[in-house]
Amino acid sequence: MTAPMDMMIPEGMEAKFTCTGTTDPDEVENLKITWKKDNQTINYELAQRVFQNEIDNSVTISGSIYLDTGKYTCVASNGLDSSEASAQLIVQGKLLSHHCSLLIRVFVSCRRFEV
Repeated sequence: MTAPMDMMIPEGMEAKFTCTGTTDPDEVENLKITWKKDNQTINYELAQRVFQNEIDNSVTISGSIYLDTGKYTCVASNGLDSSEASAQLIVQGKLLSHHCSLLIRVFVSCRRFEV
């Protein structure tokens, strides 16, 4: 099994994890790749920005937000046995860093004028 790679991306960008699995030649037709986020199977009907591509066994998160941060796990199964590999996605929020620096500046400004 080829594991997906950890990623750190800014909010709003696309994240794509790929995974490959191998099995005995007799079981190739039964090989299935599924994806989990934080140990829960991804429901693609509910996760409207998350798409699975069965051709390259990838999962893509479009327009990522901070809540997409987590552990993404690829599960390869042939019906007889299975194997898992995981990667971490960290989505860096743009607004959070801007608000923090703004709050720091306001705090420093207020402290300067205290008597």
